[in-house]
Amino acid sequence: NLGILVFDYFGSYSKTIPLKGLTRFQVVQKQIVYRDGNKLQSYNPVTFELKEVTLPDTTALLDAVLEKESLGILRTDKVEFYKY
Repeated sequence: NLGILVFDYFGSYSKTIPLKGLTRFQVVQKQIVYRDGNKLQSYNPVTFELKEVTLPDTTALLDAVLEKESLGILRTDKVEFYKY
């Protein structure tokens, strides 16, 4: 409900990033990446820029993850990988 709380290496509170309601996210190359329906959102906490990528065929989609050069799609019956 608060957003993403950021702490430094020593565990001291630094700031709150106002992305609320997320149940799962990942940090890829200093970007916060999370799924919002049939899109992956990428948020830059330094520039506050928000980008989105539409996911291919969201039928039976359970989750999606983004890595350096690939996109992984988890479906109810299989896992697919795409070059990104």
